[in-house]
Order: sequence, then structure tokens, then C-alpha cells
Amino acid sequence: MLTQTALYVSGTEGYHTFRIPALAVTPNGTILAIAEGRRHSVHDTGDIDLVAKRSVDGGRTWGPLQVVVPGEGHTSGNPTLLVDRASGRVLLPFCRNRSDGDQTAIMQGKSPRTVWITHSDDAGRAWSAPRELTAAVKDPRWTWYGVGPGHGMQLRSGRLVIPAYHVRPERYDRSDLDWAPLLLSDDGGATWRVGAQAQAGAARAWPWRRRRERSTSTPAASGAWACARWLGASTRARPLRGRRPPAT
Repeated sequence: MLTQTALYVSGTEGYHTFRIPALAVTPNGTILAIAEGRRHSVHDTGDIDLVAKRSVDGGRTWGPLQVVVPGEGHTSGNPTLLVDRASGRVLLPFCRNRSDGDQTAIMQGKSPRTVWITHSDDAGRAWSAPRELTAAVKDPRWTWYGVGPGHGMQLRSGRLVIPAYHVRPERYDRSDLDWAPLLLSDDGGATWRVGAQAQAGAARAWPWRRRRERSTSTPAASGAWACARWLGASTRARPLRGRRPPAT
């Protein structure tokens, strides 16, 4: 029997809007539900927290809302959950920008967009202080940048993989092309680097929708492809089918 539970209801718990959910199950069976808590409006920029709720009984009941990353006047967004099977650590990469730095300003190079990560070693009860990853995973020439959102994956080799998307500016406006890189860690999330990239075209790009994992040794897993949408239209890049994308 299927049941439904509204975990986040806009206009409640001190938030105007909840958006961009991310779900993960820890090794002990705890379910984590992360979302953006947008305090004052539905817009993508503003005072935005990352919030969480936990269930320890398979989703039948849920604990109270927990602020994982306070916006503190900034935008904290694009939550992307990933659980390391070896350590049980829950990783939560996300992005930040100024609350007055909307997407247009970011793509014009007028407002910085940075990359961060926090983690939990107790199934989401407590979270570490966020640590910045910008220098490791974002070329300083890039403007817009996002991780996920949603979830990453772990290959059989233990490699951690996080999808991302970024803009390489040419005209410094919304016509600039998006690229879809994979962020890789081979040491449990201690360090990160940029792996394979796919160009998705002049649209916002989400690097994958997971089908099945066939590769454990290359960053270009065969079950990953780029997906893009813009202004109501949708496009898809070709599946990789075991091939590496062109070097960048």
C-alpha cells in the first residue's frame, strides 16, 4: 500500500517556499530529505537555507525541520546528496552566491558563484562546518556553476561522482553555452577534481539521469548522459555508450 507524506509545505515552518529536494538513505536505514528553504520568495536568489528532515522508520514518520546550512543573507542552493558506502559518511555539496546576485548577474561575471561541501557522520543528526571547494572544481573563468541538484553516485571502485554544470563565458549573457562536468573523489570526499565533461548546448545542463552503472574505472560511466532544458524546451545529448567525451 502506497502512502503520501508532505514533508515540506510552502508557507509553513518560517519559509515562503521549499524547492530542489534531495533524498538519500544511509547505511543504517535513515532516510534524509534535504531541500532549499526559501525564506521570502519563490525566486532562485535571496535568503535561502538548506534544510533537512530525517526518518528512522522507513519514512512512516519524520523528525522536525533542521537547518543544515543557513543562508545568513546569502543563497545556499543546489543540494546534492551522496553516501559513501565504505565510511557511511553523508556528503552534501552545494553552491552559494550573494542574495542580490541573480543568474543574470552571475553569467555577466558581476557576482561570484562558489562551491561548498558539508558532511555528516551520524546519519544526518549533525553536520560539519561547510568547506569551500571552488578552487578545486571551478575554473575562475567560468561564471554560472551548479552541482546536481539531487544526488551523486558511487562506482563499484569506490569513486564518488557528483554531477555539475557550468558556463564558459563568451558573450557573458544567457546565450553562453553550458557544459556538464563530473566531479570526482577517490579518497572518500577529502579532495575533489573535475573529470569528464560534455557540452550540452545553449541551455541549462544536468549531466545525467542514471540508468545503470557499467564502468568502474573511467569518469564517463556508460549510463550517464547530458540532459538540458530551457524556456520549456528539452534536449538530450547522445548517450556516451562506453565512449569518453572529447578532452577539454
